[in-house]
Amino acid sequence: MLPKEINKSTVDRIKEYSRLNLLKKKSVNKSVIIIDRNPSPLKRYRFTNNSRDCKGHTYNPQAKEMNEISFIIKSQYSYPPYDGPVSLDLIFYMQLPRSYSKIKKARLVNTYHTKHLDLDNFIKKICDASNGVLFIDDCQVVRINAKKVWAIEGKTVMVMTKENNEQTSSEENTSVEDTSVEEEEETS
Repeated sequence: MLPKEINKSTVDRIKEYSRLNLLKKKSVNKSVIIIDRNPSPLKRYRFTNNSRDCKGHTYNPQAKEMNEISFIIKSQYSYPPYDGPVSLDLIFYMQLPRSYSKIKKARLVNTYHTKHLDLDNFIKKICDASNGVLFIDDCQVVRINAKKVWAIEGKTVMVMTKENNEQTSSEENTSVEDTSVEEEEETS
């Protein structure tokens, strides 16, 4: 069943993106998901206080929007949730305000978005919406590469890559603890 806000044209676009996604796939290890809506950051949970019985409750003000994003992701990813480590590449295309002039819009397109919205809140929202759809839990995400850029139309492009449990390069095998031990040995 479709959420009320998602109309038939959105479903047609999702099917087209899914078809393109199948054409782009070179292996089963990568999945490209396109969320065709202006990105917004995750908001904090709210608390209400009922004064009659002195009991309050906590609620998510974006629950409906998160369900819609999960539905869009499900429509483009037809596999069961992955249970191993994954890496995410995220590009948040932030829609330019209508009040900007054509010259200013042309100058800002594809430049970094550095306004007051925090990138980590965008990432958390996408990871939470992907729980149970792309992967079982967002604790499986071992690497994230993300950026915010200005665009004419807002959307989010996500590439999920299934990682193997073995570290591939010698650079990744050195940890922060190993380098700090080496520095201590050099100073003594």
